[in-house]
Amino acid sequence: MPLEAWFTLAIVLVLVVVLARELVPPAVAVLTATIALLLAGIIDADAAFAGFSNEAPIVVAALLVFARAADVAGIIAPALEWFFGRPNGAHRWALPRLIFPVAGLSAFLNNTTLVAMTVPAVLDLCRRRGLSPSRFLIPISFAAVLGGVITTVGTSTNLTVSGLLRQSGMEPLSLFELTPVGLPLAIVGCLVVVLLAGRLLPKRDAAGL
Repeated sequence: MPLEAWFTLAIVLVLVVVLARELVPPAVAVLTATIALLLAGIIDADAAFAGFSNEAPIVVAALLVFARAADVAGIIAPALEWFFGRPNGAHRWALPRLIFPVAGLSAFLNNTTLVAMTVPAVLDLCRRRGLSPSRFLIPISFAAVLGGVITTVGTSTNLTVSGLLRQSGMEPLSLFELTPVGLPLAIVGCLVVVLLAGRLLPKRDAAGL
């Protein structure tokens, strides 16, 4: 294996360790690794800065702005209150009433941002209704990931692939191109989460999380 390949492998391994141990912010770690490869002559300037011309970061940034606006406008908390149902209703329906809408929203919002906005409201609702938040947090995360495969804008990964297709001279992914496969997978995945969450997840209060 040539020296350039060994150097690249070493950079990747160091990057993985730095990211896993959270020694520096991810953006700083990735940018430093890119600059190291650029200064070593392994990649050129066009390759080093190609990511900035990809449509994925721009679309994700726009979705982050939209999601933050929805949070500031106070849309998230009332919506979750409605998803949970009546305070005196059957608690066994609270989980399916929550994760299916979350999966649907995740198809059009960045899933990481959606989870970050949803968790505080869910913790507050669980506290007020005497429910265990540990039964909801992991299912919310899984539902957001499953919902992200429904459309092209559901996850940054889909957007990145679409951008790479465009750069290769191929047709990018349309908004609902993944839906025929992603929607059934999301529905089945959410059903599995609903069926198994109560059996596998521990029951803890917020202080124990």
